Amino acid sequence: MRRRAEEELRESEERYRNLVETTSDWIWEVDENALYTYASPRVRDLLGYEPEEVLGTSPFDLMPEGEAQRVAGLFGPIAAQQKPFSSLENTSRHKDGHLVVLETSGVPIFDVYGTFCGYRGVDRNITARKQAEEERERLLIEIEHRVAELNTVIESTADGIFVCDSHGLIVTVNQAGLRLVGAETKEEAQLLLADCVSRLRVQRLDGTPMPVDEDTLARALRGETFHDYEAIWHPPKGQPIYVQASGAPIHDEAGRVVGGVAVVIDTTKLRQMDRLKDEFISIASHELRTPITLIKGYASTLLRGVRRAGAEGYTFEALEVIDEEADRMADMINKLLNVSRIQAGRLVLYRQPVDLVRIVEQRVRRIQATARRHSVSVEPEAPSLIGEWDEAYLAQVIDNLLQNAIKYSPDGGPVTVQIQEKNGEACVSVRDEGIGVPPEKQPYLFQRFYRVSEEAQAQRGGLGLGLYISHEIVSLHGGRMWVDSAVGRGSTFHFTLPLGSPQG
Repeated sequence: MRRRAEEELRESEERYRNLVETTSDWIWEVDENALYTYASPRVRDLLGYEPEEVLGTSPFDLMPEGEAQRVAGLFGPIAAQQKPFSSLENTSRHKDGHLVVLETSGVPIFDVYGTFCGYRGVDRNITARKQAEEERERLLIEIEHRVAELNTVIESTADGIFVCDSHGLIVTVNQAGLRLVGAETKEEAQLLLADCVSRLRVQRLDGTPMPVDEDTLARALRGETFHDYEAIWHPPKGQPIYVQASGAPIHDEAGRVVGGVAVVIDTTKLRQMDRLKDEFISIASHELRTPITLIKGYASTLLRGVRRAGAEGYTFEALEVIDEEADRMADMINKLLNVSRIQAGRLVLYRQPVDLVRIVEQRVRRIQATARRHSVSVEPEAPSLIGEWDEAYLAQVIDNLLQNAIKYSPDGGPVTVQIQEKNGEACVSVRDEGIGVPPEKQPYLFQRFYRVSEEAQAQRGGLGLGLYISHEIVSLHGGRMWVDSAVGRGSTFHFTLPLGSPQG
């Protein structure tokens, strides 16, 4: 019986030893003076010591001086009361000098008589975990700083910023946004998108109500990124305002749309300034038209008289210059008048059956007479192409495109006009081999008063209105205008005109 009990004891001790020596943690025992009496082989992996090297030393001998004092202050009261402890974080120095963060747990040991004999416990290496926690803490602090900076920027910007969640609930509004919607608190502005549109009585620029699905954040929630939103808002307090907005969806890591953001600008004052500018242009153009007509008339009369008299020299040249500059001024005034008509919606088309091929060939013959360094040709797909258009305004569009092709081909070369019928539309393309337009400037070519560069303007003159007016004339006809261009390789300006009978 005794032999069997001894065998079982040895087997139990063997199992315990195998468990102690294979566990990833360091198992240890210390006596009542906190000196190691046992150290499992795992101490070699944690601290680089052989088990025999730590026997007779204390845990505090393995710690930096300051750390030893700190841990002794924590452990002393526990040991005095002979209580178990767990998860006591402490730092020991590895045999090679680097620091290792340990998590220590232990229980008191008593002999058969109940006398306190020390502690038995386990040390776990938590260095990687502590480093990860410290890195996470550092990142959290950095994120908090970034968020604070971002909030400062958002709150201080003069543009309204609105953010909604995936359900269309506005969750973030800055101070400028509150002013735009006439709200006093952020809670007052945190509405569902449909309620916000209703509160503001949002209208399109033509005064018709704007559906919710056309509004800023609704488009963002559909995944759109846009810069073309324009509307009229009616805040509960104050006057109606014109707004312009850009927006984009917010995606999660999986690419799902989880919200939307919109940046809104109050353009009311800009529109008022534009209106005043248009009024000034209209008044000035009308006032200038009469004197320039008189100057042109008298200059032409004097020039004809001088020609009949056979006179030459300074007087003749001066009259020619006056006559040419009067034509140029008249062209500028007509363009300014057309701009004011377009802006006021008063540019009226007088439609009648027109042969587009005949108009183009006529304008090409006229410009070829003065374009000595260029070869201007027409390539019609058919001998005629008839549609109900305004002949005078179409001639103006073609003249502008031909003049630009010659103006921006300073070294001469061919200018070709192609006329085709495609999908029920007439398509005209004016191609040159000139200097071309940089890609980043192409989207602005059809805006009022836009010039590609001040240098080009100084060399070639003009108000930057020709393409704008041409674009608007084509649009009024129900067509489109666009450009294909490459720097150093020339440009091709295209426009289309519907061939069917105009609607309405």
